[in-house]
Amino acid sequence: MRALAALLVASAALADVAPHPRPPPRPPAECSLDADCAISTFPGCCGSCCPTEPYAESNAQLSAAMKRCAIVDCARPQCDAVRCAAASPPSQWRAVCVAGQCQRVAASADPEACGGDADCVVTEFRCCPGCCEGGPRAITQAKLAQEERLCAVEECARPDCGRRECKPHPPASAFRAQCQQSRCVLVAAQPPPPPPPSSVCRRDADCTVIYTGGRHDAACRGSPCGCCPGTTPTAVSIEQAGATPLTKSPGGGPPTPPFGLSQGQRPNCSPCPTPPPARAVCAAGQCALAPIR
Repeated sequence: MRALAALLVASAALADVAPHPRPPPRPPAECSLDADCAISTFPGCCGSCCPTEPYAESNAQLSAAMKRCAIVDCARPQCDAVRCAAASPPSQWRAVCVAGQCQRVAASADPEACGGDADCVVTEFRCCPGCCEGGPRAITQAKLAQEERLCAVEECARPDCGRRECKPHPPASAFRAQCQQSRCVLVAAQPPPPPPPSSVCRRDADCTVIYTGGRHDAACRGSPCGCCPGTTPTAVSIEQAGATPLTKSPGGGPPTPPFGLSQGQRPNCSPCPTPPPARAVCAAGQCALAPIR
């Protein structure tokens, strides 16, 4: 009986213990950049008696809401006895993307400050271009979005440039944006890696050995003994070997005298050095030297 009573007490104690609450699910990401967000005063499908306090919302959600409300038939609200609090002007705020969610921050916060390279972008956008384009520049995503919003309502005067000559500038692709001391700056883009060498062989029979080096100047070519071939082995493809110009063979015998003249004394020619043996194989699509087996 005592064991049964202890078991009942333990069960009651466990029942009184509240389970650990599960954290609320994270909302799905609605933005990845500040440019994905906007400050809106859209009051919803059926409007409101009072002005809407500016809020931050993603451009995609705002566009979807406006399309949905375009087919909603709303009754006119009764606003005679409603007292409204003043709403702040939209220009007092700007929208930023924080952890995938659009949030509003004070417009007085510096839109040109960056916290990392991802906040910066290279752009050639200028709302009212002059006679000569200024070339690429590095600014924050927030600053670019701000300029594009202001440009939508700004009227640009057409400049009178006459015959002014403009100096060309490098394209935007020649630069990348980097955040240095909380400011976006232009730095040279890294050159693309060289393409991998194209395959020149599929099997060992596609390769051969040629010998480079040696003398090929006019003095040895015009001498009675001729030139010695090179002695440095190089593995090349059969096609490359066929395109290699041939050198004059060394002259070991006496030169052919002009017709009607005496042959004279035979020249003393030293033997050419013997080139070392070498073997060419195909390795990873390229011809290479291999040890002699």
